[in-house]
Amino acid sequence: MFQFKRFTKPFLYVLLVIILTSCSEATHPEYIPESNFTGDQLEIVKLINLRMKYIFEENKDEYVKLTAPNSPVSNPPSYKVKKVKVMEEIHIREQKNIYEASVRTNEVTFNKEEMTYVYVFWKGKQPNDTWLIMDID
Repeated sequence: MFQFKRFTKPFLYVLLVIILTSCSEATHPEYIPESNFTGDQLEIVKLINLRMKYIFEENKDEYVKLTAPNSPVSNPPSYKVKKVKVMEEIHIREQKNIYEASVRTNEVTFNKEEMTYVYVFWKGKQPNDTWLIMDID
């Protein structure tokens, strides 16, 4: 019996450390570092980060403001995004009436599912126009 008591405290300590370590797993999205981008590319990365934030917060009203009026992705998905990684350079092209940008990303959900998407963004040519999410394929 004496031997058992001697090992009880260390065992409980190790068990507590294991439990606390598993509880400290990230419970909020891991945003794309904005310091790596400038100009229009920064504005686009901010949109992706806000999309993750509003999905996580289940804030549909703010999420809708990130999308173009005729966008097929105007409703947030049912899953929550844990992390998004930009996989290649953000491509920006000038069209007749708008600027269009696209970027390939890798997303990881809180359920550890990985998906690859191409985001498409539009921005009008008026001085106060801002980037909006047009589509996510």
